[in-house]
Amino acid sequence: MLMTKKDNAGSSSANPADFFSDIAQELQNQVGHLNPQDAQEEASSKDDSEENPLFSTSTANTPEEDAADDAGGLFDETPASPDTDLYKTIEQVPPTQTAEAAASDVSTPEEHVETDEQSASAETPSTVEDEDSSGSSMTTENKPTEQEEETSAEAATDTEAVSASEDIEASQSDADEVPPSDTEIEVEVAEAAPESEEAATPAEESAAPVEEDPEEIPVETAPMEEQAFEGSPAQSEVEIGPHSYTLEQAIFQSNDRVVWRASRTDKSTDQLYLVEEISYQRYANGYKSMPELYQVRILRPEVIQEFEDRAFLIFRKPTGHRLKERIEDRSHRWSLDEIKHIIRTVGHSLAGIHENNKLFLQLDSRHIWMEDDKDPLLLSVERLYDQDTPFHRRPVREGFSAPEIFQKHSVLGPYTDIFALGALLHYLISHAPLFNHLDTPAPHIPSPRVYHPDFPVGLDHIIFRACHPDPGRRYQRVSQFIGAFERALRTIEERQETPKQMVQLAVGHDIHIGVSKGNRNPTNQDALFWRYDRERGKGLFVIADGVSHCNYGSGDRASSILIQAARKRWDTLLDKPIMDQDLSAEQRQKILASIVEAANLAIGREINEQFDRIDGYVEDVMGSTWVAGFLDGNHMTFANLGDSRAYLKHGDAIEQITVDHDYKTVQMQVHLDLRSVATLMGGSLITRCVGAFDKDPDLKLKPRRLDIDFFEMTLIPGDIVLLCSDGLSDYAGNDEEESKLAISKMLDSYPDPRSACFWLVALANQHGGGDNISMIEIKVLG
Repeated sequence: MLMTKKDNAGSSSANPADFFSDIAQELQNQVGHLNPQDAQEEASSKDDSEENPLFSTSTANTPEEDAADDAGGLFDETPASPDTDLYKTIEQVPPTQTAEAAASDVSTPEEHVETDEQSASAETPSTVEDEDSSGSSMTTENKPTEQEEETSAEAATDTEAVSASEDIEASQSDADEVPPSDTEIEVEVAEAAPESEEAATPAEESAAPVEEDPEEIPVETAPMEEQAFEGSPAQSEVEIGPHSYTLEQAIFQSNDRVVWRASRTDKSTDQLYLVEEISYQRYANGYKSMPELYQVRILRPEVIQEFEDRAFLIFRKPTGHRLKERIEDRSHRWSLDEIKHIIRTVGHSLAGIHENNKLFLQLDSRHIWMEDDKDPLLLSVERLYDQDTPFHRRPVREGFSAPEIFQKHSVLGPYTDIFALGALLHYLISHAPLFNHLDTPAPHIPSPRVYHPDFPVGLDHIIFRACHPDPGRRYQRVSQFIGAFERALRTIEERQETPKQMVQLAVGHDIHIGVSKGNRNPTNQDALFWRYDRERGKGLFVIADGVSHCNYGSGDRASSILIQAARKRWDTLLDKPIMDQDLSAEQRQKILASIVEAANLAIGREINEQFDRIDGYVEDVMGSTWVAGFLDGNHMTFANLGDSRAYLKHGDAIEQITVDHDYKTVQMQVHLDLRSVATLMGGSLITRCVGAFDKDPDLKLKPRRLDIDFFEMTLIPGDIVLLCSDGLSDYAGNDEEESKLAISKMLDSYPDPRSACFWLVALANQHGGGDNISMIEIKVLG
């Protein structure tokens, strides 16, 4: 089995100075460590580069704007109550605002209206191997070329241009607070602008405006010099509410914002604070203009203080950590209850934003703060978006931004945030690297169980629908997503809580050479075997698919040897006392392992007898894939080698129980990024099978230990288990998703497993029948 290196992420630093150094590093990471010239060159190259008409890789904001999202509201422990204003302040003096600044305010886009949910066989002769159940008479069943030139004065007024020319300058902090060398950030603070009369205002709802940069405002209405903003000098003392704060060190600076590490001037507390100093224009279009979000769990400033040309926001450092830290710690495992709490809380916050006809579009694990009580808070809620947000103003969050974010002519909606929520659920289960291929056409997202095979089956279909490339096939409202998610969790919990008991089964099977494959090779290399003892409630079910290309032996012979080993093992079990006992998972696994170990020995012995020496590669020896299940009452153990599969269908959902052993899956498990996986050569080559050997000094085969994957499951009424070779899974539809949906529909259409298997063979043949086809259906009646 592949071993992955554990990458343990550290927890939040207990040292406040270290904490603020971490914040500085996060902000600088967002900027991308670019000097102003590099940032401008990169932005220009992105604007001028060739783009796919539907899937552009252009980023939404300037690096400074992306960085600004991260520090907005990092440190507050007490959310506002429904009967108070969003932010608490001490006194209020109405601010003044210049006519020029007012003229440059961004008008509110049209409100977003949620869309309604959209919803997404030729008869062929089959040959059946004689592997009936023993002793039981069972009833078996255009490019837009570069962005077009503005053709009217009205278009020039309405179009915003991305600016990447803000200066990002640095100055080293005091020697006693210098961060480690790998996180050093120097910020040069501009000379302080003359302070106006102090005016404290009550904090209004916090949401974020579209950030106003000088170059983004038409020159005719707002010249750059009118937008100039200079932060306060370091060590300044600012009266904010009833207290005075010393601005000790600037940890981030952009054209209209400075983020400070600060402390109380009177030293009445050792608490360190984060202070955001922002231009009044940014404040008026952002925090001050936010809708009411009382039901949304966000990190809120303790106090907001307004001045004539700027505003100060005070945040207190909460206890806890970023969710990103736990996701990057691959040794950490969340319980189902913890996953449920995180997804529900974040989902309800998104729903609260959608109720105000706004979109978040910024959800990612780095912007979720986990307090010590495990309650998640959203960070960076300084700005919200509309469904008609211009393409170049859309925020990009790697691994979370839905494909339509990258499509110039797409319409955004609540389903865009639901995509990010589905991705978050995937990462909580899988700890996978961030998806870096979401800007490509129809990106495929693998099952989280590829990375965490031991996780219970039952949530894949929730993630796949939430993260579907087509927005029309996703959940259209957060309430739909949460409802489906909670129902799936209840089914998983029902399996875990159901005691061991006897069940009634209906079983059917079918096997066929495949119409196209039969024309190329008249030998069927698939084989199957099943037996079920109804009185003792025990059964063995096996599918074997011989490897086609081999120089020593043949695939059909390898699968035949495997089936013979299964039959022999079952026959020896019938007279054993173990068949009258409740078997543990370990005992069931040993029974299944003994079958393939015996088959592996028999294959090696036969080849050694036929050939004096093996001069070629051991990979050229005949072999077979294998998927099997051993049933004891309602407890079933599955095992596999290769790409033969076991599926579970319950209700409308169908999911793969096993994890394929092929080159593509191996590369994902060692954390190759999905952009590279999508273009991987030879991804379907199997990496494990029955028929694994080394060579001894005499060039004879020496059996190798087989690396088998096992999966445990408790069956409940309504379950349908399908074991099959890749002749069905590869040819039931045009792609993996279509195949699963077609298989599910066929199982629904034909309640009798024998009829269902017959028509599944016909379905695969209808789509070409390019491989041998075999399957066993096990239906739990009660």
